[in-house]
Amino acid sequence: MKLPLAGRAKNGSGMPPPDGAPAVIAKGLTIDGTLTGNVDFVIEGCVRGEVRGRSVSIGLTGEIDASVKAYVIDIAGTVKGRLEAMTVNIAKCAHIDATIFHHHLNVEKGAAIKGLRPWRPAADMEQRRKLW
Repeated sequence: MKLPLAGRAKNGSGMPPPDGAPAVIAKGLTIDGTLTGNVDFVIEGCVRGEVRGRSVSIGLTGEIDASVKAYVIDIAGTVKGRLEAMTVNIAKCAHIDATIFHHHLNVEKGAAIKGLRPWRPAADMEQRRKLW
């Protein structure tokens, strides 16, 4: 799957190689709970709970009502909750009502965003990087 912003500004974020193939949550599938692993998650369905992964891509039909933590988060769908990442890429078709903690933020013109945290101090992000 290729999101409108896929591959932009990964910035050599120090991401470790994935432990396996991407995990796809297909359109029409709803997950209540926790998804975690050192893999890339592609979400086209609905997830409520928590997502922790190497990277998380929320497709056009993806709906998230969760806490999401990853090195890179790409968003083209709908997100409500809390996002933490070194790099967050937001497509123009995204709808976001979330607190966003990030180091790099890329937003396409037209994206609907509510609840943005514009940046995190470098020392704080360095400490977070060590925890991931």
